[in-house]
Amino acid sequence: MYRLPIIILSFLLSIASYAQSSGIATVKKVAKTDAIKFFNLIPQGQENDYGFKSREDFSKIEIGEPYQVYFVVKRDNKVNFQSSNNWRVPVLVNGKSIALLTVATTDEGAQIVDFGAKGLAKKLQEFEKNYNSANERVLLRNTYLSTDFIAPQFSALIGSETNGLISINSVSNAVLYPVAAIQNASIKPSSFVSATLSATVK
Repeated sequence: MYRLPIIILSFLLSIASYAQSSGIATVKKVAKTDAIKFFNLIPQGQENDYGFKSREDFSKIEIGEPYQVYFVVKRDNKVNFQSSNNWRVPVLVNGKSIALLTVATTDEGAQIVDFGAKGLAKKLQEFEKNYNSANERVLLRNTYLSTDFIAPQFSALIGSETNGLISINSVSNAVLYPVAAIQNASIKPSSFVSATLSATVK
């Protein structure tokens, strides 16, 4: 009786996992290939403003695992996810995450469009250490709660998609971690939805 819906759900989850894996490969390739060109645009003497001690650090960078970015959208008294088509990619020097590259993706490919967010880069690295990061890295931007959330089991949170909006599976056992308090806090999808519905954009 329930076999067909379960098969369909499993199929949709496998598609989401494959899509993210494919996107990660493209984003990492662009980040590794173009990061130095991007950093060379930093004016001489302003390296410290971007997290580098000197231009010599440019040759020491490593590219971390990308986080796919989704926006939280309220519509018709429902909370949904919407892809931003952006990824945040940690840049590490001597093992320390100093900032994030923003890589934008389109049907034509991907390109680096920004660099910064030193505070968020540090928080994401703390999360990696404390939780040993699950199989997925998704960053949810919730402007209604003025908080970013990490969703390490994003596939378990998604429902159907309509016109680019992805419904939230509010009964999922997967939890979300507020970036501002990731060491000691998590929130269930149902609480996430309720808090978002009752909040207003500040």
